[in-house]
Amino acid sequence: QDRAAQAVRERAIAISKRPDNFAAAYAYAAIPARLALERGDWATAAKLPLTPAADAYPWSKYPQAEASNAYARALGAAALRDAAATETELLRLARLRDAATELKIGYWVEQIGSQIDVVRGFAAFKSGQTEVGIAGLQKASLREDASEKHAVTPGPLLPARELLASALLERGDAAGALREFEAVLLKEPNRLRAMAGAGVAAERAGDAQKASDYADRVARQTAQADAGVPGLKLAQHSVT
Repeated sequence: QDRAAQAVRERAIAISKRPDNFAAAYAYAAIPARLALERGDWATAAKLPLTPAADAYPWSKYPQAEASNAYARALGAAALRDAAATETELLRLARLRDAATELKIGYWVEQIGSQIDVVRGFAAFKSGQTEVGIAGLQKASLREDASEKHAVTPGPLLPARELLASALLERGDAAGALREFEAVLLKEPNRLRAMAGAGVAAERAGDAQKASDYADRVARQTAQADAGVPGLKLAQHSVT
């Protein structure tokens, strides 16, 4: 009993030392989500734990932060064509959107709604509903583009338009994919996945000069990457 009580006290102390504010909550949820999504590591994204755990942090105060975890898990499940898991995370996103509504944080209600649209479009595409999925991603891209970036965050975890570009590339529309990847780069200059995707799309579209230019840009940006992690190969893998 003494050991159990001590464990409870230590846990309470650990919880009390964690920063209790939106910036910290967003970082806790978004950083691991972004790492998985940037690498196209769908399996990791689909199982991404909420850290700190739900009983160890006041996530209920920050539904907009927790949504990063649900969004990553939903995209991972959709990429793996796990319809049940995708639906579970969509329902979770809907609950978080409702919680944001109750907290009267309208900006984040819209952001979570946009995430739901992205997941639905991506899931439809991955399930074989190609045109429905692409139409959904186009709609989600327009919705996301119309939103201003929040001061605390560095932008969407995975831009809707980048997913649209990847879907077009997978469908075989290299020219369309190139346009969309370049549109992402206009909004988010030097974004690695978009540059790599543009290079792949340019190559498949027969634009050797653009393909070479983007390959050079990716190589320069990843020149200091960890040894054994070829940046171009990693970036290209994440979008193809």
